[in-house]
Amino acid sequence: MHSNYGTGDDLTVYFNRESAAERAEKMRRMQPLLIGTSLLVGAFIVAVALFVMEPRSLLLAIIGGAYGLASAVVMPRILSGLAKKTADIPIAPDTSLLVVTPHGVRRTTGDGPPLEIPYAEAELRRQTGEGNDRLRVSLPGENLSLDPALLHPSLTEILRAYEQFSGDAER
Repeated sequence: MHSNYGTGDDLTVYFNRESAAERAEKMRRMQPLLIGTSLLVGAFIVAVALFVMEPRSLLLAIIGGAYGLASAVVMPRILSGLAKKTADIPIAPDTSLLVVTPHGVRRTTGDGPPLEIPYAEAELRRQTGEGNDRLRVSLPGENLSLDPALLHPSLTEILRAYEQFSGDAER
């Protein structure tokens, strides 16, 4: 496999906090829409169960009402919480998130020296699901699932460097 990392150069991964914060703000502004939509869906299920179905289904009406209320309360909180959590990921002042090196992963943080994590304790992999890939970072005490649009360089380049360096470290 041809790679640009055979010379021992580190690969620094940068995180776009500004874009992550914009996403969190969009999610916060969308909460009323999510709440309204959830309540409308619940009300629709209740109406169908009580007025359209023959025989009427009280159980389905209760389930529909509970779904509408629960999703109106829970879903917006979960989504905006995840967006806020992503925007608050600790990074270095130069916006670097981590550095993939020949010896392991260096996790940069905003409040102290970088942590040197050997490949035996670190894992970077592609996480697939629902049409979009993410970078899954598993480090001691930290598990991140990051949208590649918030990262530089590309997901492919990050994983290529990780695979090369971690493979070289095993030998």
